[in-house]
Order: sequence, then C-alpha cells, then structure tokens
Amino acid sequence: MVAEFLSKIAAYQNQSPNVLILPAFLSLGGFTKEAQEICDQKGIAIAVRIMHY
Repeated sequence: MVAEFLSKIAAYQNQSPNVLILPAFLSLGGFTKEAQEICDQKGIAIAVRIMHY
C-alpha cells in the first residue's frame, strides 16, 4: 500500500509541480517494518491513530 501511495504522490507532483506536497499515511492497523522503513526513507509521515483535541 505504501508503494502504491508513493506512485500516487509522484503522479500528483508531476501534474502540479508548483504545489507543495506533504505526504502522510494513516494506518489504523499499524505498519509492517518494511512499510515503516520505506516511509522513513521517503520522508512520509506516519500515524496509527487520530488524536482529537
């Protein structure tokens, strides 16, 4: 799912090169070690819950 997300980010960036994209991925079920490493390497913010204020 993270790899698919990366391809969508790249496609969006190609369509809108002047738009700042801050990628973030929410997984309520958690992340595998591999997925978390990919996110760390590619600068994707991750979250496993939604915090309400």
